[in-house]
Amino acid sequence: MPDQITQQRRSHSQEVADDHSRRVSPTRWQTAGWSLYITNAPPELLDLPQAQVLAKVRWQIELLFKLWKSDGLLDEWRTADPWRVLTECFAKRLALLIQHWCSLLGLSRLPERSLHLAAQLLRKHALHLATAMAHFDHLILALSVISHALLACKMTASRKRPHPF
Repeated sequence: MPDQITQQRRSHSQEVADDHSRRVSPTRWQTAGWSLYITNAPPELLDLPQAQVLAKVRWQIELLFKLWKSDGLLDEWRTADPWRVLTECFAKRLALLIQHWCSLLGLSRLPERSLHLAAQLLRKHALHLATAMAHFDHLILALSVISHALLACKMTASRKRPHPF
């Protein structure tokens, strides 16, 4: 890693150690200058700069799956019958993909978008969207109403922990 990043990591390690009345281990001090990326992708498909970018956005991907599991209840079902569980999982995945597509459609102009707030709003409009799918004109109108409503789905500012956007 560049010296500046190494120094930032070492000073952070020192602050944490001081807070706990401990010393920074020599191993932690030494490894502050390294970043290790382990992947099964061959180098011709994923070079180092791409791996670094992917590592930075990985957390955003994790947050999307967390949103799908917590808000979309993707990991919960109401039956013990394995075929019904499978059907319910596929239906939820399809609904979550449509939900995510609608939120991206309406929030693409907002860097400070909140997918959590968008998911809540889209669930409120789900019946409206489902009934509008029968007619193209109604669908366009429903999507424009939802897109306008999604503009209110912004993250609140945070000075302590800035958002990734």
